[in-house]
Amino acid sequence: QVVHGCVVVGAFQPRKQVAVLGLGRLGSLVVQVLRTITACQVTGIVRSDEARQRVRRVLPDVPVRLLDDIEQAATRFDTVVESTASNQGFRLALKMVRPRGTICLKSTVSNGLTEADFNAVVVNEIAVVGSRCGPFDVALRLLQQKRVLVEPLISKVFALTDAPVAFEYAAKPGVLKTLIQMPPWQPSVT
Repeated sequence: QVVHGCVVVGAFQPRKQVAVLGLGRLGSLVVQVLRTITACQVTGIVRSDEARQRVRRVLPDVPVRLLDDIEQAATRFDTVVESTASNQGFRLALKMVRPRGTICLKSTVSNGLTEADFNAVVVNEIAVVGSRCGPFDVALRLLQQKRVLVEPLISKVFALTDAPVAFEYAAKPGVLKTLIQMPPWQPSVT
Protein backbone atom coordinates (compact mmCIF):
# COMPACT_ATOMS: atom_id res chain seq x y z
CA GLN A 1 0.00 0.00 0.00
CA VAL A 2 2.49 2.63 1.11
CA VAL A 3 5.12 1.97 -1.57
CA HIS A 4 3.09 0.31 -4.32
CA GLY A 5 4.43 2.43 -7.21
CA CYS A 6 8.03 1.68 -6.30
CA VAL A 7 7.37 -2.04 -5.85
CA VAL A 8 5.93 -2.14 -9.36
CA VAL A 9 9.13 -0.65 -10.88
CA GLY A 10 11.36 -3.09 -8.98
CA ALA A 11 12.96 -0.58 -6.61
CA PHE A 12 13.00 -3.07 -3.74
CA GLN A 13 14.82 -6.10 -5.10
CA PRO A 14 16.55 -8.45 -2.60
CA ARG A 15 19.77 -7.14 -1.07
CA LYS A 16 19.16 -3.56 -2.29
CA GLN A 17 20.14 -0.87 0.16
CA VAL A 18 17.06 1.24 0.88
CA ALA A 19 16.84 4.43 2.92
CA VAL A 20 13.58 5.75 4.29
CA LEU A 21 14.06 9.48 4.74
CA GLY A 22 11.76 10.81 7.44
CA LEU A 23 10.38 8.42 10.06
CA GLY A 24 7.19 10.09 11.17
CA ARG A 25 3.83 8.37 10.82
CA LEU A 26 4.16 7.54 7.13
CA GLY A 27 7.88 6.71 7.16
CA SER A 28 7.43 4.34 10.10
CA LEU A 29 4.72 2.48 8.19
CA VAL A 30 6.88 2.38 5.05
CA VAL A 31 9.75 0.79 7.01
CA GLN A 32 7.46 -1.88 8.43
CA VAL A 33 5.96 -2.71 5.04
CA LEU A 34 9.36 -2.90 3.34
CA ARG A 35 10.72 -5.19 6.03
CA THR A 36 7.62 -7.37 5.72
CA ILE A 37 7.22 -7.72 1.95
CA THR A 38 10.79 -7.34 0.63
CA ALA A 39 14.26 -8.74 1.27
CA CYS A 40 16.02 -5.41 0.93
CA GLN A 41 18.19 -3.83 3.63
CA VAL A 42 16.21 -0.93 5.14
CA THR A 43 17.77 1.97 7.03
CA GLY A 44 15.78 4.82 8.54
CA ILE A 45 17.13 8.36 8.30
CA VAL A 46 16.19 11.12 10.77
CA ARG A 47 17.43 14.66 11.47
CA SER A 48 18.03 14.55 15.22
CA ASP A 49 19.11 12.22 17.98
CA GLU A 50 15.80 12.98 19.71
CA ALA A 51 13.95 11.68 16.64
CA ARG A 52 16.19 8.62 16.55
CA GLN A 53 15.36 7.80 20.18
CA ARG A 54 11.63 8.23 19.49
CA VAL A 55 11.84 5.95 16.43
CA ARG A 56 13.72 3.29 18.39
CA ARG A 57 10.72 3.03 20.71
CA VAL A 58 8.44 2.48 17.71
CA LEU A 59 10.80 0.41 15.51
CA PRO A 60 13.32 -1.11 17.93
CA ASP A 61 15.01 -3.48 15.46
CA VAL A 62 15.44 -1.03 12.57
CA PRO A 63 18.81 0.63 11.95
CA VAL A 64 18.32 4.39 12.22
CA ARG A 65 21.00 6.89 11.22
CA LEU A 66 21.26 10.64 11.49
CA LEU A 67 21.00 12.66 8.30
CA ASP A 68 24.23 14.54 9.11
CA ASP A 69 26.14 11.25 9.40
CA ILE A 70 24.81 10.07 6.04
CA GLU A 71 25.73 13.38 4.36
CA GLN A 72 29.24 13.46 5.88
CA ALA A 73 29.97 9.88 4.88
CA ALA A 74 28.48 10.50 1.41
CA THR A 75 26.52 7.26 1.84
CA ARG A 76 24.52 6.31 -1.25
CA PHE A 77 21.51 3.99 -1.39
CA ASP A 78 19.97 2.03 -4.26
CA THR A 79 16.55 3.39 -3.38
CA VAL A 80 15.48 6.32 -1.22
CA VAL A 81 11.89 6.59 -0.03
CA GLU A 82 11.23 10.26 0.66
CA SER A 83 8.60 10.68 3.39
CA THR A 84 9.67 13.90 5.10
CA ALA A 85 6.61 16.04 4.28
CA SER A 86 9.15 18.80 3.67
CA ASN A 87 9.90 20.81 0.54
CA GLN A 88 13.58 19.93 1.15
CA GLY A 89 12.97 16.17 1.13
CA PHE A 90 13.49 15.63 -2.58
CA ARG A 91 16.75 17.60 -2.53
CA LEU A 92 17.99 15.45 0.36
CA ALA A 93 16.92 12.25 -1.39
CA LEU A 94 18.90 13.29 -4.48
CA LYS A 95 22.05 13.53 -2.35
CA MET A 96 21.47 10.06 -0.89
CA VAL A 97 20.59 8.00 -3.97
CA ARG A 98 23.29 6.37 -6.07
CA PRO A 99 23.51 7.04 -9.83
CA ARG A 100 20.85 4.99 -11.66
CA GLY A 101 19.03 4.52 -8.36
CA THR A 102 15.40 5.22 -7.56
CA ILE A 103 13.68 7.86 -5.48
CA CYS A 104 10.21 6.95 -4.30
CA LEU A 105 8.31 10.14 -3.46
CA LYS A 106 5.69 9.82 -0.74
CA SER A 107 5.50 13.43 0.46
CA THR A 108 3.09 16.07 -0.60
CA VAL A 109 4.03 19.52 0.64
CA SER A 110 1.56 22.26 1.47
CA ASN A 111 3.14 24.96 -0.68
CA GLY A 112 3.66 22.59 -3.61
CA LEU A 113 7.25 23.75 -4.15
CA THR A 114 10.28 21.52 -3.94
CA GLU A 115 13.90 22.56 -3.67
CA ALA A 116 16.05 20.37 -5.93
CA ASP A 117 18.56 20.34 -8.75
CA PHE A 118 16.68 18.41 -11.42
CA ASN A 119 19.85 18.31 -13.53
CA ALA A 120 21.09 15.65 -11.09
CA VAL A 121 18.10 13.46 -12.02
CA VAL A 122 19.10 13.60 -15.69
CA VAL A 123 22.88 13.39 -15.30
CA ASN A 124 22.74 10.52 -12.79
CA GLU A 125 19.84 8.78 -14.57
CA ILE A 126 17.76 8.60 -11.41
CA ALA A 127 14.29 7.09 -11.61
CA VAL A 128 11.70 9.15 -9.74
CA VAL A 129 8.46 7.39 -8.88
CA GLY A 130 5.46 8.92 -7.18
CA SER A 131 3.69 6.53 -4.86
CA ARG A 132 0.47 7.69 -3.30
CA CYS A 133 -1.75 4.65 -2.79
CA GLY A 134 -1.86 1.02 -3.75
CA PRO A 135 -3.95 -2.09 -3.19
CA PHE A 136 -5.93 -1.66 0.00
CA ASP A 137 -6.63 -5.38 0.26
CA VAL A 138 -2.90 -6.07 0.75
CA ALA A 139 -2.60 -3.31 3.36
CA LEU A 140 -5.61 -4.57 5.28
CA ARG A 141 -4.28 -8.13 5.21
CA LEU A 142 -0.91 -7.00 6.63
CA LEU A 143 -2.71 -5.14 9.41
CA GLN A 144 -5.03 -8.07 10.13
CA GLN A 145 -2.07 -10.48 10.30
CA LYS A 146 -0.26 -8.05 12.63
CA ARG A 147 2.69 -7.95 10.21
CA VAL A 148 2.45 -4.14 10.28
CA LEU A 149 1.87 -2.70 13.74
CA VAL A 150 0.14 0.63 14.23
CA GLU A 151 -0.25 0.58 18.03
CA PRO A 152 3.35 1.75 18.64
CA LEU A 153 2.58 4.87 16.57
CA ILE A 154 -0.08 6.01 19.03
CA SER A 155 1.36 8.71 21.25
CA LYS A 156 -1.68 9.25 23.44
CA VAL A 157 -5.41 8.51 23.70
CA PHE A 158 -7.89 11.17 24.87
CA ALA A 159 -11.54 11.00 25.82
CA LEU A 160 -13.98 12.78 23.50
CA THR A 161 -14.61 15.35 26.22
CA ASP A 162 -10.90 16.29 26.00
CA ALA A 163 -10.91 16.74 22.22
CA PRO A 164 -9.60 20.36 22.27
CA VAL A 165 -6.65 19.28 24.44
CA ALA A 166 -6.08 16.30 22.12
CA PHE A 167 -5.77 18.59 19.10
CA GLU A 168 -3.27 20.79 20.94
CA TYR A 169 -1.27 17.72 21.92
CA ALA A 170 -1.34 16.34 18.35
CA ALA A 171 0.25 19.55 17.05
CA LYS A 172 3.35 19.17 19.24
CA PRO A 173 6.62 18.14 17.59
CA GLY A 174 7.40 14.45 17.87
CA VAL A 175 3.80 13.33 18.37
CA LEU A 176 2.96 10.59 15.90
CA LYS A 177 -0.70 9.70 16.35
CA THR A 178 -3.25 11.02 18.80
CA LEU A 179 -6.54 9.20 19.21
CA ILE A 180 -9.85 10.49 20.49
CA GLN A 181 -11.88 7.71 22.04
CA MET A 182 -15.62 7.78 21.64
CA PRO A 183 -17.73 6.60 24.56
CA PRO A 184 -19.59 3.35 23.98
CA TRP A 185 -22.82 3.87 22.11
CA GLN A 186 -25.94 3.39 24.12
CA PRO A 187 -29.36 3.59 22.55
CA SER A 188 -31.61 6.14 24.10
CA VAL A 189 -34.74 4.85 25.67
CA THR A 190 -37.70 7.10 25.25
